[in-house]
Amino acid sequence: MSKWAKERLEGLVAGARTALGHAVDPDEDLSAASAGAALDDRGRAKLEALSAGVRGVACRVTKVKKMAGDASIAVVRRKKRFLFDYDASLEFEAVVTPGQVKYKGTLDYPELSSAVSEGEPYECQVTYKSGRAPPSGEKAAVDLAVAELRDAVAATVAVFVSEYQALP
Repeated sequence: MSKWAKERLEGLVAGARTALGHAVDPDEDLSAASAGAALDDRGRAKLEALSAGVRGVACRVTKVKKMAGDASIAVVRRKKRFLFDYDASLEFEAVVTPGQVKYKGTLDYPELSSAVSEGEPYECQVTYKSGRAPPSGEKAAVDLAVAELRDAVAATVAVFVSEYQALP
């Protein structure tokens, strides 16, 4: 079971990606900000990205650097329990347009586990390769894209859980 689970989870997370071209549309009405209204984090990121000239950010997992752990099915009181616990390290790339500027880094998940409650975020540490963190003008847009990539990884884990629980 562990071999299938590891290979399936690796395959799913390796395909995680997101694109935020629409998130920084230069024609979007952000006049509420100029009128003094409060913006949420996404709105602030959009405004900062527009002021820096960022029009889009594409973000994807480029490599599963590490996937360690195991999975098993336990029967408790005649009910199947689908257990898994993995430690994952995923390399990612964010490409900012215009200019096709690339930023690379790692998403470290110390616990991709069945013990994490549904709907709760998985703990994740984001690090950029040395000397390659985005400058302040692009940082908000790249951080937003990386946050959405983390959501995409969580969605792939949810697909894995569904497939795992559907096993006979």
